[in-house]
Amino acid sequence: MAKIFITGGNHYVGRFLIEKALGKLHRVTVVDEEPVSVGTDVQCHVRDAVNSAVLVELMRDHDVVIHLDERPAAMTGVITAAQTAGVSRILKLSRLGARPQSPVREFSTH
Repeated sequence: MAKIFITGGNHYVGRFLIEKALGKLHRVTVVDEEPVSVGTDVQCHVRDAVNSAVLVELMRDHDVVIHLDERPAAMTGVITAAQTAGVSRILKLSRLGARPQSPVREFSTH
């Protein structure tokens, strides 16, 4: 059984991952900017992933961070918090349509 920390878990991909993790008896902690209603088996916290200081204590003793928040500043905050909390595995998943020459600079694969 692993302890999984998920940022941005209040959307389709996050909810899917939460369901799969619980099905495999993993313990799940979710952080999102909005309240998350995913059941009583999940620790849910309303926090901003940009602020690494508020994430450190929540991340302690977790085996992996799955980061779904798309904001570049949130990635920096999550990496900093994970390093401080001693979490060595971070999986970044995108729920956006990254592609070459995207009109949105952050989605461009070039």
